[in-house]
Order: sequence, then C-alpha cells, then structure tokens
Amino acid sequence: MEINREFYYTDVGHPITHLRKIPNQDDSAESSNVDYLVCCGHFSSVKVFLQGKEKASMPLPAWPVTVHSLSESTAKPTRFDLRRFLVGCTDQSLHMAEVL
Repeated sequence: MEINREFYYTDVGHPITHLRKIPNQDDSAESSNVDYLVCCGHFSSVKVFLQGKEKASMPLPAWPVTVHSLSESTAKPTRFDLRRFLVGCTDQSLHMAEVL
C-alpha cells in the first residue's frame, strides 16, 4: 500500500487537534455523499468542511479539548445521532452541535 502525500485538502488556518467525520445524508442528485469533516483545535470555534470547502463555523467560548460523536456511544444510532457531536472546552463548558 502506498500513500499519496501530495494530496492537499484545505488550510484550516490553525493547529488542528480533533477531527471527526459526520456522514453526509443528502440524497439529492447533486450530492456526492462525501462525509463532512469536523475540525477543532487551537482556536475557539468548530469548523465543518465538505470537499475541502468550509461549510459552517460555530463559535465557542474557549478552545475545545474534546470532541465526541453521539453515534459513538449509541448501540443503534438514529440518523439524527449520526449528525450530532459534543464539544468540551477549556472553560469547562459542553456544547452540542448538529450538522444539518
């Protein structure tokens, strides 16, 4: 197996410490069903990317220290659980977000 190290995805603009994929459940003809990529790190927001383009950003009160998908802790996740994730921040706050 070989890895192509020359493939560039995007520039987030900050150090990244957490990545999570969120399934793309768009069934429209123009959708390629590529997963969303949730990025967190040394910045006080959550950024969501699709095909290398930033699709959404959610401000946070502090830097995130953990990101957890709700589908990871559910035996039979619903389609809504697949799109939801929790973000814990350095100020001890917890935030739930959903990719729509």
